[in-house]
Amino acid sequence: MPQARKRISRTCHDRSDHALGYAKLGQLRILQKRLNEAETFYRQALSHEPASVDALQGLVDVDFRRNKPDAALHLLQTAIQQNPNSAQLYLLQGQALAQNKQPADAEKSLEQALQLDKAKCERSRASGSVAGGARRTRPGYIHVSRCHRTFAQ
Repeated sequence: MPQARKRISRTCHDRSDHALGYAKLGQLRILQKRLNEAETFYRQALSHEPASVDALQGLVDVDFRRNKPDAALHLLQTAIQQNPNSAQLYLLQGQALAQNKQPADAEKSLEQALQLDKAKCERSRASGSVAGGARRTRPGYIHVSRCHRTFAQ
């Protein structure tokens, strides 16, 4: 395991734009109960990729482990204001609210996440693209069928 840690660390230092590498280091530090270092790595990840859901989720986890749910929820609210169409952020906020024993607010956030995801699926179906239009295939078959199953009434 120490060799793997060194390789991940070297990758992050050699190519500092790898937000995912920093987020993984943050996860490792959480497992080691080194919350200050975990927070540092998650913040580094966000400095390279401000929309990194992995890094936001890590910071929220750190705040909850420190018994600071208000800080975690404030962080998520700020992220949602910057990216109001992110279903992932609303999902994360819903989970955090549920953990903070705010079920009514959690339900609203989770419903918003579902609505945003449903809209994304419908846009993908209409454009015939796969998951955000990264590339086109047989009219988005895999993505659209998954969406259809998820939201079938």
